[in-house]
Order: sequence, then structure tokens, then C-alpha cells
Amino acid sequence: MKPFYIILIFSIMWFPLRAQKNVFDGTGKKSAYVKEDVDLIFAPSAVLIPKSEGPELAPLISLAPTLVDIGFKIANNFLEKRQKEYSGEYNLERSYLEAGVAGPEGKVTVPNFTFQRMVQLEDKSGETLAFQLALKAEKLEGLDAFYYYVDTITLIYAKARTGRKDNTLDYTIELKPVFIINGEKKVLELSPIYLPSMAFGTHSMKKSKYRTTIIPLPKNAYFSDLALKIVETNPAKVNVEKVLELFNSYKDEAKTIINNFLPAADSSSTGNTGVVGDPNTPDSND
Repeated sequence: MKPFYIILIFSIMWFPLRAQKNVFDGTGKKSAYVKEDVDLIFAPSAVLIPKSEGPELAPLISLAPTLVDIGFKIANNFLEKRQKEYSGEYNLERSYLEAGVAGPEGKVTVPNFTFQRMVQLEDKSGETLAFQLALKAEKLEGLDAFYYYVDTITLIYAKARTGRKDNTLDYTIELKPVFIINGEKKVLELSPIYLPSMAFGTHSMKKSKYRTTIIPLPKNAYFSDLALKIVETNPAKVNVEKVLELFNSYKDEAKTIINNFLPAADSSSTGNTGVVGDPNTPDSND
């Protein structure tokens, strides 16, 4: 009987792993895959990092020194068990290897970037594009600051379970840009970008509609690393407020961390916590 129980135990252990290796299309069809590959592809932007002959002044928002691990504390494991299959996560950290390459005017730039997920389906040869998200940097006129906005999104296969009628997905996107300033790495916490009801296919987004908060451009700095987290959810099964729930709790920690590095005068005069309000809240300009 022992061999039977051993086989049963391994079958139970193996089943959840197998269940995770599925993707879903816009009709709700489930397909198994044998391999996946995710990557962040960088490209220089037109946003230049300014230089200064004198000492560097404090940036628009204080940047907190980062630890070696710049990963996210936020995870969707707080979702109820019955909702987990209707959500998926993508996490990736990459260094910008052309951080010191001079662009126009002899200045270095911040990068545009594209997140890409490829899968090899069991019943097909070669890799297939499953998901792609491109963000571009945009300079703020008259300020040493910029922001990222969603330029395009391509959804072919999702991690989150879909159905014939439930075939749009919500995306919560979190970025952590890292700068090197005077030889020290500093990370910036940003409020997430929220993309609602994305249909399958390729979509070009209205410029600057879905964007990050303002990101300072500290002088004589280098953009060194980027951590990206994408939470994909089926809105028919998972309320986006639940996805943001843990972020809101963690955001208070981020404010505390950043305030520890703000000069007292700056903190009292501006009232800025270092985490700017959500730019995706509708306003008169959108």
C-alpha cells in the first residue's frame, strides 16, 4: 500500500503546479503551456536628466535610500481562495544597462520600457506573445520632472480566468524607479496606475490618460533600475478595491519611510508625504 500513498501524495502536490500553467483567451478557452518567458525591454526616451555645475538641491520629492531588494511587498494572496483563479501577477526587476550612455546634448536619459510575456503552448511549437505593456516617459514642461504613461497594451492570453461573457480584465500597475545620486541608489514609491476593462487584442491608449504620479529628475543622476508589478484581475469576479486594499495599507508605510528622509522644514512647509495622489482619478483635464 505504501507505493500507492506515495503516488497519491505526489499527485496531490503536482496538481496545483499543473493548474498554474494555464492561460486563457478572450472566449474563456483554457490552454496549457510548457514554458514562459518574461522580460523588460528598455529604450532611450527623449527625457533628459539635467546636469548642474553646483551642488544638487533637494528634488521635488524626497527619494528614500533603497535596500538591495526593491521588490514589492504587495501580493494578491489576500484574495479569497475562490477569487485567486480570476487573478494573476507579473513581477520583474531589471537594470537599465544604458544608464550612463549619453544622448542628445551629452545628457543621459530615462528609459521607455515594454513588459513582455511569451508562452510556449503545449499544442504549438515556438513561443507565442501572450501579453505586452508599453510605457513611455513624458517630460513636464518647465519642471525637472517627468511621468510614465501607458502607450499600448496587447492581450492575447491571460493568467486570470476568463469566460465567454467575462472577457475583459482590469490591470493595476506599480512602478518603482531607482536613481543613482552621488553614488547612492534611491527608490521612489509611486501610486499605481489602474487600467479598467481591457479587452483582448492590441490597444493604443490616449496619451497621458493612464499615468504615474510626478517623478522628479534629480540633477547629475542616473536612472539605474526599475521594479514592475502588474496585477491582472477579472472584474466580474474580483473587485478592484480589493486589489488596492493592501496597497493602501502599505502606502502608509511608504509615507513613513520617505518622511524619515525629508528635511523638517520641507515637510512642514509643503505637507508632501512623498507619495502623490492617484493621477488616474478623473479630473477636468481628462
